[in-house]
Amino acid sequence: MCYVAPLCGLGGAAVQRVLCFIDEGKRRVSVPIPRLQGLVLMIEKKPDFLCVGLPKAGTSTIHHVLDCHPDIAMPPVKEVKFLIADKIGYARPRVFALFGRDWPAQQDRAFLYRFVKKALRLQISHYQWRSVFRYYFGISVGTVWYQGLFHRDLISGDVTVNYFWLTEQDVTQLARDFPWLKIILMLRSPVELNWSYFRMISLRKNERDVLELKRFQKEIEDKKRNIGRYIDLIDRWKNVFGNNLFVGYFDDLKDEPERFFDEVCGFLGVAQASNWTEGMKGAMGTVVNNSPPLSIPPELAGPLLDLSEYNLDGFEAVSAQYKDLWMAQVEDLKRQIGISTEVQKAAS
Repeated sequence: MCYVAPLCGLGGAAVQRVLCFIDEGKRRVSVPIPRLQGLVLMIEKKPDFLCVGLPKAGTSTIHHVLDCHPDIAMPPVKEVKFLIADKIGYARPRVFALFGRDWPAQQDRAFLYRFVKKALRLQISHYQWRSVFRYYFGISVGTVWYQGLFHRDLISGDVTVNYFWLTEQDVTQLARDFPWLKIILMLRSPVELNWSYFRMISLRKNERDVLELKRFQKEIEDKKRNIGRYIDLIDRWKNVFGNNLFVGYFDDLKDEPERFFDEVCGFLGVAQASNWTEGMKGAMGTVVNNSPPLSIPPELAGPLLDLSEYNLDGFEAVSAQYKDLWMAQVEDLKRQIGISTEVQKAAS
């Protein structure tokens, strides 16, 4: 198989791209680069997979649990954001942005705090040290830098939820540059997902109250444009990656975690979760980035319901079971709004 690998930071513009022929049985291959005086580049067949979202659909738990698998080594840094760095203005090297006020800077500071705590307990491997150093201090931000973040000999992937932003053209180019990739896409009830996401946005802005209606409606429009209909999101990736796309459901992760991770492990080609040690099974019960429940204010429920119904439009073609289940949540919320409205009218 051949693919075109973009190169950055290799000494000027002598070579911008190089055609590489990769043996399917190998993880990397030496490729001579013309016009660079015999320099040889090691092309890594990394990462092995991407988890491309959705946010608030269990992706942090997936990263945490898979990292406990003996045949998988996840990068210490979740949310590498390499494939969307140009879209969000992600600064490099990251060490210079640690003191920023943006959300990525907050994520990086929180990660470093956890990393240092583990390092003091001598729980950090050589690979993790190397990956973290490369992430924060790497100057080049090209494919060579990116692939160097992943373990060379074990299955290793990138969990960045905002990769769902990638357009059809972006996904097509991704398949050309990384043809071996497997893709994991997590879905969740749009009522739960959207409300959880908007609450997270509110907390990021240090707002103790819920989002103001005007800004909430703007967030709704952004979300409608970025995620759109679930079926269109799935088709965008499936039309390019075919059977190398795994669509998972937050409900399965929450209710039957062992069966869910059996399916994920089978998809990635590693031992199933049922064969893990008891300690690794314990990791499946860990809820990462969980937040306390909070009821949806009636004045915000209308726009939220409109977005959720739009997300589910046509989803019966993917799963009639989940379409019915999630639409039932929409109808329940509608009834709650009606009751709340009548109570407010009676009180006035």
